[in-house]
Amino acid sequence: MFGPRQGHPRKDETPARGKGATKTQEKLDDDPVINAALQHLVCPITQKLFVDPVVLSDGYTYEREAVVLYLEEHNTSPVTGQLLRTFAVIPNRVVLELLQALHKTGSFQNAIARQEAREAEKKEAEHKNEEKEEEKEEEEESKDNKEDKEEKKEEKEEDDAIEEKKEEAEEDKDSGDEEEKKIDGEDKQEVSEDAQPIESKEESKD
Repeated sequence: MFGPRQGHPRKDETPARGKGATKTQEKLDDDPVINAALQHLVCPITQKLFVDPVVLSDGYTYEREAVVLYLEEHNTSPVTGQLLRTFAVIPNRVVLELLQALHKTGSFQNAIARQEAREAEKKEAEHKNEEKEEEKEEEEESKDNKEDKEEKKEEKEEDDAIEEKKEEAEEDKDSGDEEEKKIDGEDKQEVSEDAQPIESKEESKD
């Protein structure tokens, strides 16, 4: 009968972000202390909140699983790039206890959710950009292929035209040679006809 008024969340409920979120909740989500804590409670390798934080000899804290895999192939600090003095992996209990305490606060949980939402949006935006880049590359490749085909077609047409001219020139040359042979034959025939009467006259004189 005297339950919570409509439109107001119960104490054990966390209002969702968006239209149903209160101004107080928005303020908690934008708490600079919480946001600063989030920045320092993220593993430099995984870029995610610590679950099992450990310290290396470089003084930086990392997620255990990620840094162990890293050390299998490297002997330098993931942050500074300098050679590590030792490869000891020491649990960071201070960071772990701080995380456990912060996880109990609603504002921290909301900040985590907000950070995860931002990361998801960032990944989605990156994915869309990648898709756009791929589409752009495909369009450029298609355009280049089209241009190459057109160029090859033009080159082939030019080559065909050159070949055709060569063939025509050879045909003209052959026909010219035949004409010259024909004319030479006619000239020789005329000369032989002219020479024949002279020979016959000489024979008659003898």
